[in-house]
Amino acid sequence: MSMPFVYGVRLMHETFSPDVLFAGPMEPLARAPRPPPLEEPVYARHGFPRVEWETQLDGLRGFIVARGADSGGGDGHEGVTPTPASQEGGGEARRAAAAVSLKALDNVIGIYAAIYGRRGPEGKITLDGPSENQFVFGWLYRLEQEFAACVRSCEPCAVLVLAHYALLLNGEAIPRGWYVEGWREHTVVRVGELLGDGEGCEWMRWPMEQLAAKERGLR
Repeated sequence: MSMPFVYGVRLMHETFSPDVLFAGPMEPLARAPRPPPLEEPVYARHGFPRVEWETQLDGLRGFIVARGADSGGGDGHEGVTPTPASQEGGGEARRAAAAVSLKALDNVIGIYAAIYGRRGPEGKITLDGPSENQFVFGWLYRLEQEFAACVRSCEPCAVLVLAHYALLLNGEAIPRGWYVEGWREHTVVRVGELLGDGEGCEWMRWPMEQLAAKERGLR
């Protein structure tokens, strides 16, 4: 999906009121029924297997927080080609990248929680967060351009977040999503190649395991 297209849609929504956007031939779209509120995780509502995501994504969040707090020693891009921002900004650029990546990850975690629920300490699965988190493409709509720039620069935290989001581009979370077929595999594998054996590569084991499980028909 083209990010300029997503940004263009968001700009139109922010610039024009609904009575302007949905006038004339577009008027029927304004009367489209709103989706029902999410009263249980999507996996339970539609009966597809649950993904145990909490340990992985909560751990990744801790990694990004720690990376942003660590401002010393090297450029932190072992295994990834250094970018102009990382070379010029040093620790400041690293902290800024971690901050925008953390915000993007929190949005990804919100989607996982809506689709698969969150398992509590006693094993109970609960629904946490607003109903709109059930829509996977909402993450792209809310995405900040600073994060997209970090992805283009191959910043480790940012591409790790992208890989974990890409796992949601599946036929269960996006029914009839023929238009995203192959993007899940392509994105996860490409991020793994970008990170190589460098910093953060250990966080790619779980995404790769999820792909393998899907191929074996286990996920």
